[in-house]
Amino acid sequence: MVGGRFTWTDMKDKPLMCWLDRFLITCDWEQKFPNVIQVRKARVTTYQFPVMLNANGVVRGVK
Repeated sequence: MVGGRFTWTDMKDKPLMCWLDRFLITCDWEQKFPNVIQVRKARVTTYQFPVMLNANGVVRGVK
């Protein structure tokens, strides 16, 4: 994962930190998008950092 190691914290003085970064995909999907990476985004208001799948250069839909 790019952008950080942990995705959740309890935000205490001695924080408990967890790595919650799972996506459910199929083998067909993984073959179609082999270069997808997980990117941790900035935390806004919750204890959890959002995680995004980045497929650099994947174009969807009709132009």
